[in-house]
Amino acid sequence: MLTMRKVVLTGVLAALAGGQAWAVTPIASCGFTISAPGNYVVTADLKCAGTAITINASNVSVNLNRHIITSVAGVPGDGISVSPLLPPAPPRLNHVGISGPGLIRGFSGGIQMFDSDYVQVSLTTLAGNTFAGLYASGVNYLTLDGNVIAENGGFGGVLLVNSSSDQVTGNQVVGNTTGIWLGSGDSDVLTGNVANGNSGSGIVMGVSGSAYPLTNSRVSSNTTNGNSTSGIQVVTLVAGSSGNEIFSNLSSVGNKNFDLEDDNPACGTDFWSGNSFFTKSPVACVN
Repeated sequence: MLTMRKVVLTGVLAALAGGQAWAVTPIASCGFTISAPGNYVVTADLKCAGTAITINASNVSVNLNRHIITSVAGVPGDGISVSPLLPPAPPRLNHVGISGPGLIRGFSGGIQMFDSDYVQVSLTTLAGNTFAGLYASGVNYLTLDGNVIAENGGFGGVLLVNSSSDQVTGNQVVGNTTGIWLGSGDSDVLTGNVANGNSGSGIVMGVSGSAYPLTNSRVSSNTTNGNSTSGIQVVTLVAGSSGNEIFSNLSSVGNKNFDLEDDNPACGTDFWSGNSFFTKSPVACVN
């Protein structure tokens, strides 16, 4: 059964909730576009043909307010899209918060975001979306915490590309294709997540053949059990990738290929230490 979780608001959401005294604007219909700063609250369950909510402005908070947003079957669109307008508008958004409890289900992307800084997504349930539960490209200082991300296809539960200084903490990521895919970026942190029972690997680091490296990123204190490929997998990283650490992960057992896998000769520059597991790819550096 999918559940909605409760966590304390931090970072971007706390600042927006306690800062500027904007009026609260209701969202009660599909195709809602946010083009001005403010606090927005979903006030009804929505079934949408196309994208449900589009955010084109900075300094915005959206509260799902315990509502369910679902897609009309076969109609492309995202649950929430966060993206700056094309030039001459400012090229990046900043300070955007999306909070639940609330369920986004059946879209292409549950939440998709591009070219933004200081974004927080908390308390949401993202389920049954066909491209990814959450996809972020060019998003820096993202906080993704306390979400349930389940049964998403395509790239799976969470996919981060060309994104840096992101914090993915305390999420339940289960039953997707890949659980969490940290593709490229710098100084990203994945900690305290449960990525179990995915049809690919629980956590994947890197993108083979990508033009973008993965550097100085840390994966620790996660649980990755019962995945159909590997628990934690570092793919063959592109030139320029370095300084990635996989350490003190709590449990990686019962995965089909390996519990821990590094596809780089002698692990390249990857550092593995203190993980709890049974099987590993055949290199001594994985431990």
